[in-house]
Amino acid sequence: MKGQLKVIISGGGTGGHIYPALSIADEIKRHHPNADILFVGAIGRMEMEKVPQKGYKIIGINISGIHRKNILKNILLPVKLVASYLSVRKIIKEFNPDVVVGVGGYASGPLLYMAQKMKIPTLIQEQNSFPGVTNKLLAKKSDKICVAYPNMDKFFPEDKVVLTGNPVRDFGGLNMIEKEIAAHYFGLDPNKKTILIIGGSLGAKSINQAIKNNLQNILDLGQGIQILWQTGKYYFEAIYADEKIKSVNENVKVLSFIDRMDYAYRLADVIISRAGATSISELAIVGKPTILVPSPNVAEDHQTKNALALTNNGSAILIKDNEIDSKIIENLNSLLKNQNTADFLSNSIKKFALPDAAKEIYIQIISLSPLSAELKTIDNYTKYYFLGIGGIGMSALAKYFISSNKIVGGYDRTPSTITKHFEEDGLDVTYKDEVEEFNRFRKSTDLSDVLVIWTPAIPKDSKMLNYLLSSGVKLIKRSEALADLTKGKTCIAIAGTHGKTSTTTLVAHLLKECGVNFSAFLGGISVNYNTNFIVNKTTSEEGIIVVEADEFDRSFHRLHPDYGAITAVEPDHLDIYGTFDELKIAYNQFANQVEKVLFVQKDFDKVISTNHATYSNINNNSTAFAKNIEVVDGYYSFDYCFPDRGIEWKSIKALIPGRHNIENAVAAISMVSFMSEDENKIKSAFLNYKGVKRRFEVIYKSDDTLYVDDYAHHPTEIKVTLETLKELHPNKKLTVIFQPHLFSRTKDLAAEFGQSFSLADEVILLPIYPARELPMDGVSSQLILDNVSTLSKSIKSKEEIIDYLKNNQIEILCTLGAGDIDQMVQPILSLLKQNKNEKN
Repeated sequence: MKGQLKVIISGGGTGGHIYPALSIADEIKRHHPNADILFVGAIGRMEMEKVPQKGYKIIGINISGIHRKNILKNILLPVKLVASYLSVRKIIKEFNPDVVVGVGGYASGPLLYMAQKMKIPTLIQEQNSFPGVTNKLLAKKSDKICVAYPNMDKFFPEDKVVLTGNPVRDFGGLNMIEKEIAAHYFGLDPNKKTILIIGGSLGAKSINQAIKNNLQNILDLGQGIQILWQTGKYYFEAIYADEKIKSVNENVKVLSFIDRMDYAYRLADVIISRAGATSISELAIVGKPTILVPSPNVAEDHQTKNALALTNNGSAILIKDNEIDSKIIENLNSLLKNQNTADFLSNSIKKFALPDAAKEIYIQIISLSPLSAELKTIDNYTKYYFLGIGGIGMSALAKYFISSNKIVGGYDRTPSTITKHFEEDGLDVTYKDEVEEFNRFRKSTDLSDVLVIWTPAIPKDSKMLNYLLSSGVKLIKRSEALADLTKGKTCIAIAGTHGKTSTTTLVAHLLKECGVNFSAFLGGISVNYNTNFIVNKTTSEEGIIVVEADEFDRSFHRLHPDYGAITAVEPDHLDIYGTFDELKIAYNQFANQVEKVLFVQKDFDKVISTNHATYSNINNNSTAFAKNIEVVDGYYSFDYCFPDRGIEWKSIKALIPGRHNIENAVAAISMVSFMSEDENKIKSAFLNYKGVKRRFEVIYKSDDTLYVDDYAHHPTEIKVTLETLKELHPNKKLTVIFQPHLFSRTKDLAAEFGQSFSLADEVILLPIYPARELPMDGVSSQLILDNVSTLSKSIKSKEEIIDYLKNNQIEILCTLGAGDIDQMVQPILSLLKQNKNEKN
């Protein structure tokens, strides 16, 4: 953005005020490297040390708080207050800020009060669920009040309140950290349950004493329990020297301060913590079962009120400071031995997570500054650059901006059908990871007019990514872009470890045939429209947004759809989530974010704890279901029923292979029925629906040969595809060619893959497609092959497969995988046609 921004940030006293303030400053600098930022703090307080360490200027004023216990110490307070007003007036006049930000602490009050008198825009960042007296008074004349908890308009003017959250450290990729690495860092065992104790950098006397008194009883709660204990610097020496603690040192790691909190959080199964505002915001993002022990020594009992904001919603356990010694065992026992309770707390606390707080506060600061006119929405950039433009999700976004007549370019590692089409359309696409390639695309365009969208599939050592991260250009993840596009619009989002692409594409097709105004971002290429981005502009009004909600990298947590579906919740992406339980928690968080109606496939009814409807392809007490399923002249025919809404549509005919697709159809109709109840149009839409490319796509069909290509890369998806082929062609030999996707998925699910492929008569495996991963020792396609019971099985290269198909009779052939196996489709098709011609 153009122009220099000048901001004063005031406050401090504790880390809970200082670190959020520094996060806000860092976010400003990320967007405005030349911004002039000045901190104002209280002389003698910790901000005077911590802020300069981060490279920011700070001026101290002589101010202190009210002493509630020793009234005599307040005698000089009026003098200090008058002096501080004179000091801050001089500071403001000399610095001439565009905006003044207060984060709490002694210096915050005088500075914001004076800035308001001098008619300078002010913003309060209120971190607690119950504001202090100073902020309540300042709020009356503040321009914006950024809060961390909902319903804060009971304390502040409603029109000024913005729910942003508290800026905290970035723990979004926590589960990408290997648990073994985290455990090794602390000298602990990754296979044991870990209790993490954090009472603040200085320490919490009551928590430390309670753990010390109950240490052996905690360890006796069950085999395989260990403790990671941050005592704080005031208590470390006494605790570490204790002989009782030394005797159990193997299972107890005592530290004065934990410098790698990301490792600590990754390792933790249960957390015991104070209830400071920043701590709670951080714990909500981490999402682990938590016991909160509020400090009673905080002004206006803020910590108790913060804790109650969570515990009143069943999101954490609260133990009073004077009861921690007597109640710690029973509460830990409950969490360690009752997984349902632990999962519920973990899922619930995530509802409070606001990971983009610093970004949201930055936006509010800019809106008050002279640069507000340059504050862009996602649609208001000149150029859009995509890192990973060939990806199915990324390319759909690129097509959206192309349809809006924007200038689009991008980088991908290798050419593909998608990138070649972009090049044919005149887009600037490069396959070189070089900074010069981005600058060539940008040319003379100001950095502030370029939006870069990237996917986490881009390696962390990418030259272009690392340059852009430090360049000052606006750079957001694909999931952020999708979330921004859905804000303020009616959104339908379909999630699931499998089935989501087929369901999303069918929803889009039904909406189009019903004449509904919408845009759809698909995870596959629709055969009907030959694209993964469908737009149907029937009116000038904002249309519905249909999106595929991806669980990879927790992307779907950025969405807050009106209508949603969860098609399946099975083990996948364990490289991100670590365990299946963590994946379930993530799906529950997505479920909680659906605003109106959520449909869950009936088999996974008990996995999702929030209120939801169910669907199925049989009448099994589901909310919506299919019945009277028949195969008629190559069509599936079924009745659709949604009794609660009085809907029963008979004899819907569909050219969709497999009963699992009837289930997808039930989900799609259920969501679309809220937009259109035109039975005839929906029935007609099914008759011309052709499905998704690489979703049971019939590539070639003759009298004696059938070739089907499918994107399936998860054992359950593969099993369903092969079962459908066997059901439709029971007396023919089924040959399957599969390219495993990801080393981690192969390692985690080798046995399940083997079971699925045992349905085939012949199994040929390609080497693993690594995608974003590096090779893992001992992990190859052989792991899967060893678990396949079919006698005819082998591993071949792509070249060997073509030679094999030339010389062997093929009846039913199916290629499967999510890597680059799709590049084999055309060569195989040509070969099959050639074999047919030679026979004739």
